Amino acid sequence: MVRRYHLSEPDAAIAVLRILAEQPNGQARVKTLKDRLPEYATITEEDQTQSVTRPNEEIWEQRVRNIRSHHDRPGNLFYEGYIDRPALGIWRITANGRRYLGAI
Repeated sequence: MVRRYHLSEPDAAIAVLRILAEQPNGQARVKTLKDRLPEYATITEEDQTQSVTRPNEEIWEQRVRNIRSHHDRPGNLFYEGYIDRPALGIWRITANGRRYLGAI
């Protein structure tokens, strides 16, 4: 059986950027991002399956955390300077992130 995941890491990243942009101070805890993400992206039944590598998370939640885990890769929102992390567990949209969001 081929699993069909809907939420890609880039899609999750754009949803996270949109959530952050709507916060009064442009920042949120990762838990808040995960709580709000289903309002911004479609989560399929397959996306809700348990992650093999992160047993306490569903696949879509892992994709959200992967945004930070892959911070050193070109194209990643942290790498590109669109999101920063002012404190552990808190992500913040940058001015460049707001410009990028406005352009897409």
